[in-house]
Amino acid sequence: MRSPLLAHFDGRGRVSLDTLSDGYNQAVLGPGEWFVWDFHPSIAIGICVMIGLYVWIVGPARKRYNWGPKATRFEWIVFLMCMVLMELSLDGPVHHLADNYLFSVHMFQHLVITLFVPLMLVAGVPPWAWDRLADVPVIGSVFVFLIHPIRAFLFYNGVLLVWHLPGAYDLAMFDHDYHVLEHVLFMGSAVFAWWPLLSRSKRFPAISWGWQLIYLFAMSLPMKALGAVLTFKADSMYQFYAAAPRVWGLTPAGDQRLGGLLMWLPAGLVLWGLAARAFFRWFYEERGPRPRPSTPGIAVVALFFALTGCQQSTDSPEPITAPKPVETKPSPETEASDHVSPWRFSSSGKHKVRFRLPKNMPLNELIEPIVEVTDLQGNPVKSTMIKADA
Repeated sequence: MRSPLLAHFDGRGRVSLDTLSDGYNQAVLGPGEWFVWDFHPSIAIGICVMIGLYVWIVGPARKRYNWGPKATRFEWIVFLMCMVLMELSLDGPVHHLADNYLFSVHMFQHLVITLFVPLMLVAGVPPWAWDRLADVPVIGSVFVFLIHPIRAFLFYNGVLLVWHLPGAYDLAMFDHDYHVLEHVLFMGSAVFAWWPLLSRSKRFPAISWGWQLIYLFAMSLPMKALGAVLTFKADSMYQFYAAAPRVWGLTPAGDQRLGGLLMWLPAGLVLWGLAARAFFRWFYEERGPRPRPSTPGIAVVALFFALTGCQQSTDSPEPITAPKPVETKPSPETEASDHVSPWRFSSSGKHKVRFRLPKNMPLNELIEPIVEVTDLQGNPVKSTMIKADA
């Protein structure tokens, strides 16, 4: 009886079709056989085109059509790092291992092109450039349609799950054209998926922080489910890797479990990091950029102190009640602004108090007033005992 048709590797490390006996290929490769720097002209050409298009858009085209401000240094750095990361993940030893030997390395490659590359692409392209993309016929309509959070979620996770079905996955591994299509769909759908979280566009802004937390929770479910299936499946789901020569002593099932764990844990950490970002940004925006309030007791004492004057302590006696404050005319350099009251002065014979408070400030919103205590010559007083009468 003939065994199922599986993948088989010729001497050049390329895939051919042949019939193999049941079980996996026992051949074990050394570092010299798998550490190969593959170079695919299509990848290099595509990356060069993207860099050239970026330079033209943020440079001559921006100036000619007055599209927006200059790209910041941060945007330039992030975009170029994105291109370098794309080249390292789609060419070189990572690509060679993923395409020929190890499912786990292929999962690592997929995490790079679905998490880090799209996130950096959204952050590295100026927001006005994304707005211009929306005006391009057909492409712009598709872009605007797919950045909607619900449609982006369904598109990305649909692409992720369909391409990990055994039939579709093996098809992509046996046929290079389908493999290219798979990676293009992964990266494109991931840009749409992360747009609701990282968009800086005024026309198509990110969703609110609270909705981002809900969105991230929903995004984690399909990936965790797929990672769990791959981790706990007893045998290899994919014929391609079941027939591949072994690297690092991993069996096909062990290789698959490692790939499932990579999808489950490191990918989850990225989602948790984005969730933490959303939570703390939401918290600080709700709190607002208000000054630090004083405690009620300190605030009341400070107010009485400012309004009633003070008396220096001595070794003897009980503190002396300060006289009623006398308002004097502020000096020119301390004239009132639009936001604060003028300096007010109160004297008790030996000391002088200067204070000012925000204009029309309700008592229940009291913050720490600005208070200076000096002697009559203007020298700071280091130690006093205060008794304030309302």
